[in-house]
Amino acid sequence: MTALQLCCNANAVFTSDAAHELRSPLAALRIQTEVAQLAGDDVALREQALLHLTQGIDRASQLIEQLLTLSRLDNLQALETLQLLDWEAIVQSLISERYFVAEKRKITLVFEKESEPKQKQGQSILVSLMLRNFTRQCY
Repeated sequence: MTALQLCCNANAVFTSDAAHELRSPLAALRIQTEVAQLAGDDVALREQALLHLTQGIDRASQLIEQLLTLSRLDNLQALETLQLLDWEAIVQSLISERYFVAEKRKITLVFEKESEPKQKQGQSILVSLMLRNFTRQCY
């Protein structure tokens, strides 16, 4: 098999897996939407369905975010190529990305730069992914 065929096969498998992974959360979202619509005057049932709907949307968003990150990683020409990391930009981007989730959980995210961080070389996307995964574990 040529490298092009291997790449095409890998992309086909990835696309199929991604579609399958998204199908289940979307079906669950559909069910919760229908429960909320059928709740009628039952406020508690409607609120519960809407809560599950919100949680499902959060899970689907996280899955899509992971798929997009994997896609970006696949498109990086050379992970060996290092660049000077802009820590402030990386952290500010993370804070703005996680702001609404933190706010919903009554958590305040703050970046207080007390000193200039040491200049390091690396891959911004990989550092961002690491910090994103770390903050998800915290709350």
